[in-house]
Amino acid sequence: YDSLMVKPSISGPLLALLLIGCSSQEMSQEERKADAFADAGREAIQRKDYTAALRHLLEANKLNPDDLSIMNNIGVTYAAKNEFAKAEEFWRKILKKNPKFQDARLNLGVLYFNAKHYAEAEKILKEITKDLTYPKLDQVAMKLAQIYEIQKRHDLVEDQLKSATKENPGNCTAWYQLGSV
Repeated sequence: YDSLMVKPSISGPLLALLLIGCSSQEMSQEERKADAFADAGREAIQRKDYTAALRHLLEANKLNPDDLSIMNNIGVTYAAKNEFAKAEEFWRKILKKNPKFQDARLNLGVLYFNAKHYAEAEKILKEITKDLTYPKLDQVAMKLAQIYEIQKRHDLVEDQLKSATKENPGNCTAWYQLGSV
């Protein structure tokens, strides 16, 4: 499954806890437990042990239900286990909580692409392109180029490949494919 795992950086609530200290020892302990389960889940994904990953990530989600990166990785894991409806459900929940969480939107677009729902994938991926700060715009452009190639919309393929190389000049695949257009 072509997906994006999110490795959370120290920010938001966790950073606040680190900076100002913890007002409640229990909360800090819950956060640490959730982080440990999330780490174990990501490691299991890397090993392709999706059953263990799901077990760890669901436990992390239980302890920290507001962590969108945990939810995103649960979606990744469900998709890897061919539980596409459950993956879609998690990614949609994320986007309801935070419409700017573009990794969930990208994963949803990839899910629709893999299911050959190209119009829906295109719609979702084009939404991401409006966020000029998203660091994976080259990946979005590459996926759009694939859609347009399948649809025989060759002028748009070239546009997306050019966009991918502009966003990431080191994207060798985009340069190679651009040379083939």
